[in-house]
Amino acid sequence: GKFLVRLGCPTHPMLTPLLQYISTLADEDTKNKKKSRCLDYVAKHLGPDGYYEKEYLKLYRNNRIISSFRVLPCHTPTDGTIFEDANSNNNQSTTKTAADATVNWQSPKECYANSSAQVLGFPVVVSANHMDYPNGPVYATRFMVEPEPDPALCLSQLGHWVMYVQKPSTDVDPVNVTSAFQKMFDYLSQRSIPRQLMNSLAKQPFIPIYRRANNNTSQQMLLDWCRPENVYFEVKQPTLSTTATETGVEVASTPSPENQDNITASLFPVVPFSSFLAAAGVRTEATTADLFRRLLQNPYSVLSILGEDGYKTLLRRIAAHPPHAMMTRQTLQTSFLLAYQQPQDDENGEEEEKKKIDDSSSSSNNVVLAKASDIYLIDNSFFGRMFPLVLRAPSESDLESFYERLGSSYISKSVSKSFTILGQAPPKTSTKLCQQIAQRLTERRPLLVSPNVTFRPLRPNAERLLEISSPSKKMGLGGGGLQVVQVENLKAVYTLQKATRHQ
Repeated sequence: GKFLVRLGCPTHPMLTPLLQYISTLADEDTKNKKKSRCLDYVAKHLGPDGYYEKEYLKLYRNNRIISSFRVLPCHTPTDGTIFEDANSNNNQSTTKTAADATVNWQSPKECYANSSAQVLGFPVVVSANHMDYPNGPVYATRFMVEPEPDPALCLSQLGHWVMYVQKPSTDVDPVNVTSAFQKMFDYLSQRSIPRQLMNSLAKQPFIPIYRRANNNTSQQMLLDWCRPENVYFEVKQPTLSTTATETGVEVASTPSPENQDNITASLFPVVPFSSFLAAAGVRTEATTADLFRRLLQNPYSVLSILGEDGYKTLLRRIAAHPPHAMMTRQTLQTSFLLAYQQPQDDENGEEEEKKKIDDSSSSSNNVVLAKASDIYLIDNSFFGRMFPLVLRAPSESDLESFYERLGSSYISKSVSKSFTILGQAPPKTSTKLCQQIAQRLTERRPLLVSPNVTFRPLRPNAERLLEISSPSKKMGLGGGGLQVVQVENLKAVYTLQKATRHQ
């Protein structure tokens, strides 16, 4: 052997022809361990001070040449298999892939050493658990395989899967899609991605959200793609059940206190927490402006999801921190405020039936949504019983103030009162009873006009109106004073909009 070496015979085969030979070996040769033995031989001499070390460095720098040598055994998920069994345990899936998955062959610059990269569909070198190629990690080290794909390449691959799933010809389970993408997000959370790339990604709808079709009786699951700004991180909570009301609106049952504090998860798409998604713009909780915008889009849908109590909780939150920039004229004309109305069948009911509406939230009242100008604040229970069909606001001070700012009126200010004289006898002005009442008004005029004993602002010129006119003047407020007359009978007339009541 030494004699042949001295004559110029090489001690090792040339690296380039050897790599070409390994690339051309048929897959069935795997059973004879031929590729495995060839790879072991090359890897042995690619180490530090190895015979092929310097020659391989030259080949590695030439992308065109090195890409032609498909010599490394890899696992490469296909378009279909990456979404199969996506809900299986990560460890069990990795173990099965490492030991039993089909091997394909990649060049050193087309695969990666870290097995977690395969969640994005990248080829990864087989692990030490593989039956035919147990030296996979050694191959990855000696052939200078990159541990992870470049961040820009990762985001490009993420976009590839989004487009793949969106194709009409793609038939995958939405649940598997969301599970597979969650694994991708978890993997990307471990990578350091430049802010510039994240800002560009934040504008794209790449987050899959599956939901049931709008028809409640349908079992079909639909897949939506959302931008990060429209998605929030989920919080564990029980599912709300729904019941039907007399108005036809399907209202959820009363949520538990912990659900009432997490309205965001009920109204918006939610995903498990991921630092990658957080960097892309997914938030933990919706702002008041976000909630108000969602409310205006479809108030009845929000009522159906949250239920009556949850809807009031949402209104309280908006009332505490109102988004003034969104309080436009168009907004004020939207029917989104919660109100109560007595069923029309009870309009001509007995007096005891009217007493039920003293409590605005009584179960005998229908829950409706209306604009502020159509709702009344019941500050006078007498008027509330007199006009039972008006829309009434919830009996809560915080909400009443909010409703008033939006345009609701107190019923005591909205009801006009007048009197009609009954009987055939003309009015009398000089009777003993008229004189007694006039004297009493004169004595107590300071109390009647004093601001310390009035709840509402005084009527302008109230003191002059209480001056008693002389009997010789015409009945009424002649001369600016008050005329006291006696009639046979009076009927009070109360008017609210087009409704009129007599007493």
